[in-house]
Amino acid sequence: MNTIKSYASLLIDTVWARLIFAALAGALSAFAMAPGNHWYTLITGLGLLFILQKRAKKPYHAFWIGWAFGFSYFLISLNWIGNALLVEGNDFIWAYSLAVSGLPCLLAFFTAIACYFSRKLTSNNVIHSLISFIMLLGTMEVLRGYVFTGFPWNLYGYAWGGQIEILQILSVMNVYGLTFITISWGALAGVTFSPGVSIKMRLISALIFMATFGALHIYGADRLKNAPPMLAENNLTIRLIQPNIQQADKWKRDKMLQNYEHLLALSANNDAQSDLRKEKLSPQTTWIVWPETAISYHHIGTEHMHDMLRNMLRTYKDNVYLITGILLKNQNDNSYSNSIVIIDKNAEIIARYDKSHLVPFGEYIPFQQWIPLQTVTQFSGFRAGKGRQTLVMPDDKKIGPLVCYEILFPGQVVEVQNKPDYIVNVTNDAWYGHSAGPEQHLMKARYRAIEENTPVIRVANTGYSAIIDGFGRYVVKTNLFETNIKEFK
Repeated sequence: MNTIKSYASLLIDTVWARLIFAALAGALSAFAMAPGNHWYTLITGLGLLFILQKRAKKPYHAFWIGWAFGFSYFLISLNWIGNALLVEGNDFIWAYSLAVSGLPCLLAFFTAIACYFSRKLTSNNVIHSLISFIMLLGTMEVLRGYVFTGFPWNLYGYAWGGQIEILQILSVMNVYGLTFITISWGALAGVTFSPGVSIKMRLISALIFMATFGALHIYGADRLKNAPPMLAENNLTIRLIQPNIQQADKWKRDKMLQNYEHLLALSANNDAQSDLRKEKLSPQTTWIVWPETAISYHHIGTEHMHDMLRNMLRTYKDNVYLITGILLKNQNDNSYSNSIVIIDKNAEIIARYDKSHLVPFGEYIPFQQWIPLQTVTQFSGFRAGKGRQTLVMPDDKKIGPLVCYEILFPGQVVEVQNKPDYIVNVTNDAWYGHSAGPEQHLMKARYRAIEENTPVIRVANTGYSAIIDGFGRYVVKTNLFETNIKEFK
């Protein structure tokens, strides 16, 4: 028996075995992200990572252990990104393998650097190792949200999408704080099961884990217990229009009019009897919300299409405003803007926001002088807007507009000194098909709603569209790849 244990210990202690175990731990951890939301897989995976990097004989061994963990974690949880290259008519299908593996390869270096310095700066003291692992890995996750324009997708704090009680801690800290807590719980689990650690230290680690987990759960449950339901504003109806236009058809010239007529038909007020019932009541206001780039400068600039829009808006007896994503062309330099505009009943633009956080390789090519490629969206020359902005509706309500993945960045979604009543996030996730991508993107909106204690109105071309209250609860929600109209009134 001792011989078998010796051989097993020798096998596990080899560099290659540790790399394999690290990769498996990373792959397991990926199932904590949406749509799985199996948080315990991440706690297990981080615990294994803590043990493996701590037992590494040299710091550079710990570096590659961290890289193997990170690569498999991001490979599994972000593999949907390559789906954008599989859309009919896209010329970059040849780069599918590079897109699926290239980004995880780069992101894995954040985990690798944390593990390298955690091993290098600490001795065999388990408390020192615990603190350095938590601080370094947490710091690298924060840096991931800022370096090279930032990509804080699937931070470890996003493991709690299925635990709305735990999510309530976001009301006092953002997802970066929850990421530090999550790493702490994983490291404590690692200490609890680490070989060579005293029974006393294992018990203390387990008790700290259970006590803090229980405290957060109790706090969240109490906050939700006292949370009032989200009620509609007086005399305000919010209509979410999910047209479900396939990405392959979205920009085809021969489909443009058909797509536009489809949007108008979904948005028109066909309830004449309801209008008659409201004649003696106070005037109603309707917000119609369309998804990202639902229309373009062609629709606004073409007289016939402009008239079609005005006729649709005039089917409403009282006040009506269209909040829509739009592709605009800037005449002064022929650049494009991915924008949100507010359009009044006369089909005139009365307010505008330009997307400020552009998507690398989607809306611009970084270092284009050395990378002479066209963007995945096949539009080039996008111009970034000026940053966060609050738009005031004619009915004095304030909205914080965000286009697509701008909802991804915690602490960067609203004007702090001019906070909106609603965050409006328009997007188009049709690129990614039936995959984890739309689920994960929706989860980011849910986190921002709790962090800002502000309802999020999210409208996506093919779903998911939703209204999420300041506690992260879905007030209305559509399914993926369905044509739908949701009203909140």
